[in-house]
Amino acid sequence: MDNIGLKVSTLLAGFGVGGLAVAFTAQGTLKNLLGSIMILLDKPYKVGQRIVVKDHDGVVEADCDRPESGCLRVTRQRSPTMKWLKSILKTLASVPISEG
Repeated sequence: MDNIGLKVSTLLAGFGVGGLAVAFTAQGTLKNLLGSIMILLDKPYKVGQRIVVKDHDGVVEADCDRPESGCLRVTRQRSPTMKWLKSILKTLASVPISEG
């Protein structure tokens, strides 16, 4: 590469900085993915069960924001006052879940 006017060290440094930027950008996505996998494997709750997660107390209505889309990011709960509550799976994977 030095023969055609490109410094290899500059090129490698650029790839290193670019890789670091991609890693920081993908961090949230990876947390959601791993949280989803942990919830699917552990199955700490099911649809119709009343659970308490942090300050969210309600009956699990769906394991996804839009079940028909097949997403694995949010669990929807219906509170006793009939309000919708959403819990992101990466949060559910890292906090205690108790039965209400």
